[in-house]
Amino acid sequence: MRRLEIFLLSCIILVLGSSCTKAQYVIPNSSSIEGVKIGDYIGEVRKKLSKRFICQKSTIELEGEKCPVLLIKDKDGKKLFILEEYEKKVWRIQIISPRYKTKEGIHIGSTLAEAIKVYGQPSILEGEGTFATFKNQQHLSFNLKYDYYKIDLDNTNYNKYANEITVEYILIVDTQ
Repeated sequence: MRRLEIFLLSCIILVLGSSCTKAQYVIPNSSSIEGVKIGDYIGEVRKKLSKRFICQKSTIELEGEKCPVLLIKDKDGKKLFILEEYEKKVWRIQIISPRYKTKEGIHIGSTLAEAIKVYGQPSILEGEGTFATFKNQQHLSFNLKYDYYKIDLDNTNYNKYANEITVEYILIVDTQ
């Protein structure tokens, strides 16, 4: 009987422990994440975040140019978000982990149809990828992932493909 109790207690701990690691964090209705705001000095941000996260300097290519970024990972090394740097300040924030979601529940892997259901009709923009923007979420842009060879996406046909298109990353921008 004692072994059965220990086994059951171990199973409960295992289940509770695994559900805690999948916790989701809500992206606030402002230009920030984890206490980092657009316009914060990157050096100060790195110092503050390095207490809880792994902070790795890197570069990404934007419109053909290498740009400095600070890649933020959890202590297990899983990528969470990228802080794009301009003039030693946080310029934009890319949410790249499904761990983060908007208060309406949209996250990496959500479909465009799910975003349309909660935010209304988007504007589809081309730039450093294809983005959906929504009037009531001006501080967020949703980078869309889809088969470019199969779908010629624009502002007239996105509803036709909305269930096939997913959010690849969420971009937090300054709306001022």
